[in-house]
Amino acid sequence: MKNTKEIGTYYEKQCSLFLIKKGYTIKKHNYRSSYGEIDIIAEKNDTIYFVEVKSSKHDYKKLLYKLTKFKQKKIIKTALDYIVNNHYNDTQINFIYMIVSKNKIRYYENAINIDLT
Repeated sequence: MKNTKEIGTYYEKQCSLFLIKKGYTIKKHNYRSSYGEIDIIAEKNDTIYFVEVKSSKHDYKKLLYKLTKFKQKKIIKTALDYIVNNHYNDTQINFIYMIVSKNKIRYYENAINIDLT
C-alpha cells in the first residue's frame, strides 16, 4: 500500500497531464511558502493558475467541502507570495480546484474568488 504522500504525488501528476492536454504550461509543482503549499502552478493565455488537488477512493462530493475558507486563505497568501517573488505584478490570476475520484478528474476553475480592492 502506498502512503498518502505517494498517492498525492501520483494524482498531482495525473492532474498536471490533464492540464497540459488542455493547453496549460506547468510552471511549478508543490510551491511552498511560510503560508502553505500550492500543488500546481500553471499558465495559459497570460493567466497564472493556482491549482489545489484532492483525491479520494470514494464519492467526489465529499471533497467539494474540503476547500474550506481557512484553506482558501492559505492558498491566496501562498499565491500572492509566488506572484511577488516571481515578479508577476500585472498578471491575471485564477484558482482551480481539481478532484480525482474513481479515476475521474473533475475540474473547477474560478474556485476561489478574491477581491483585492
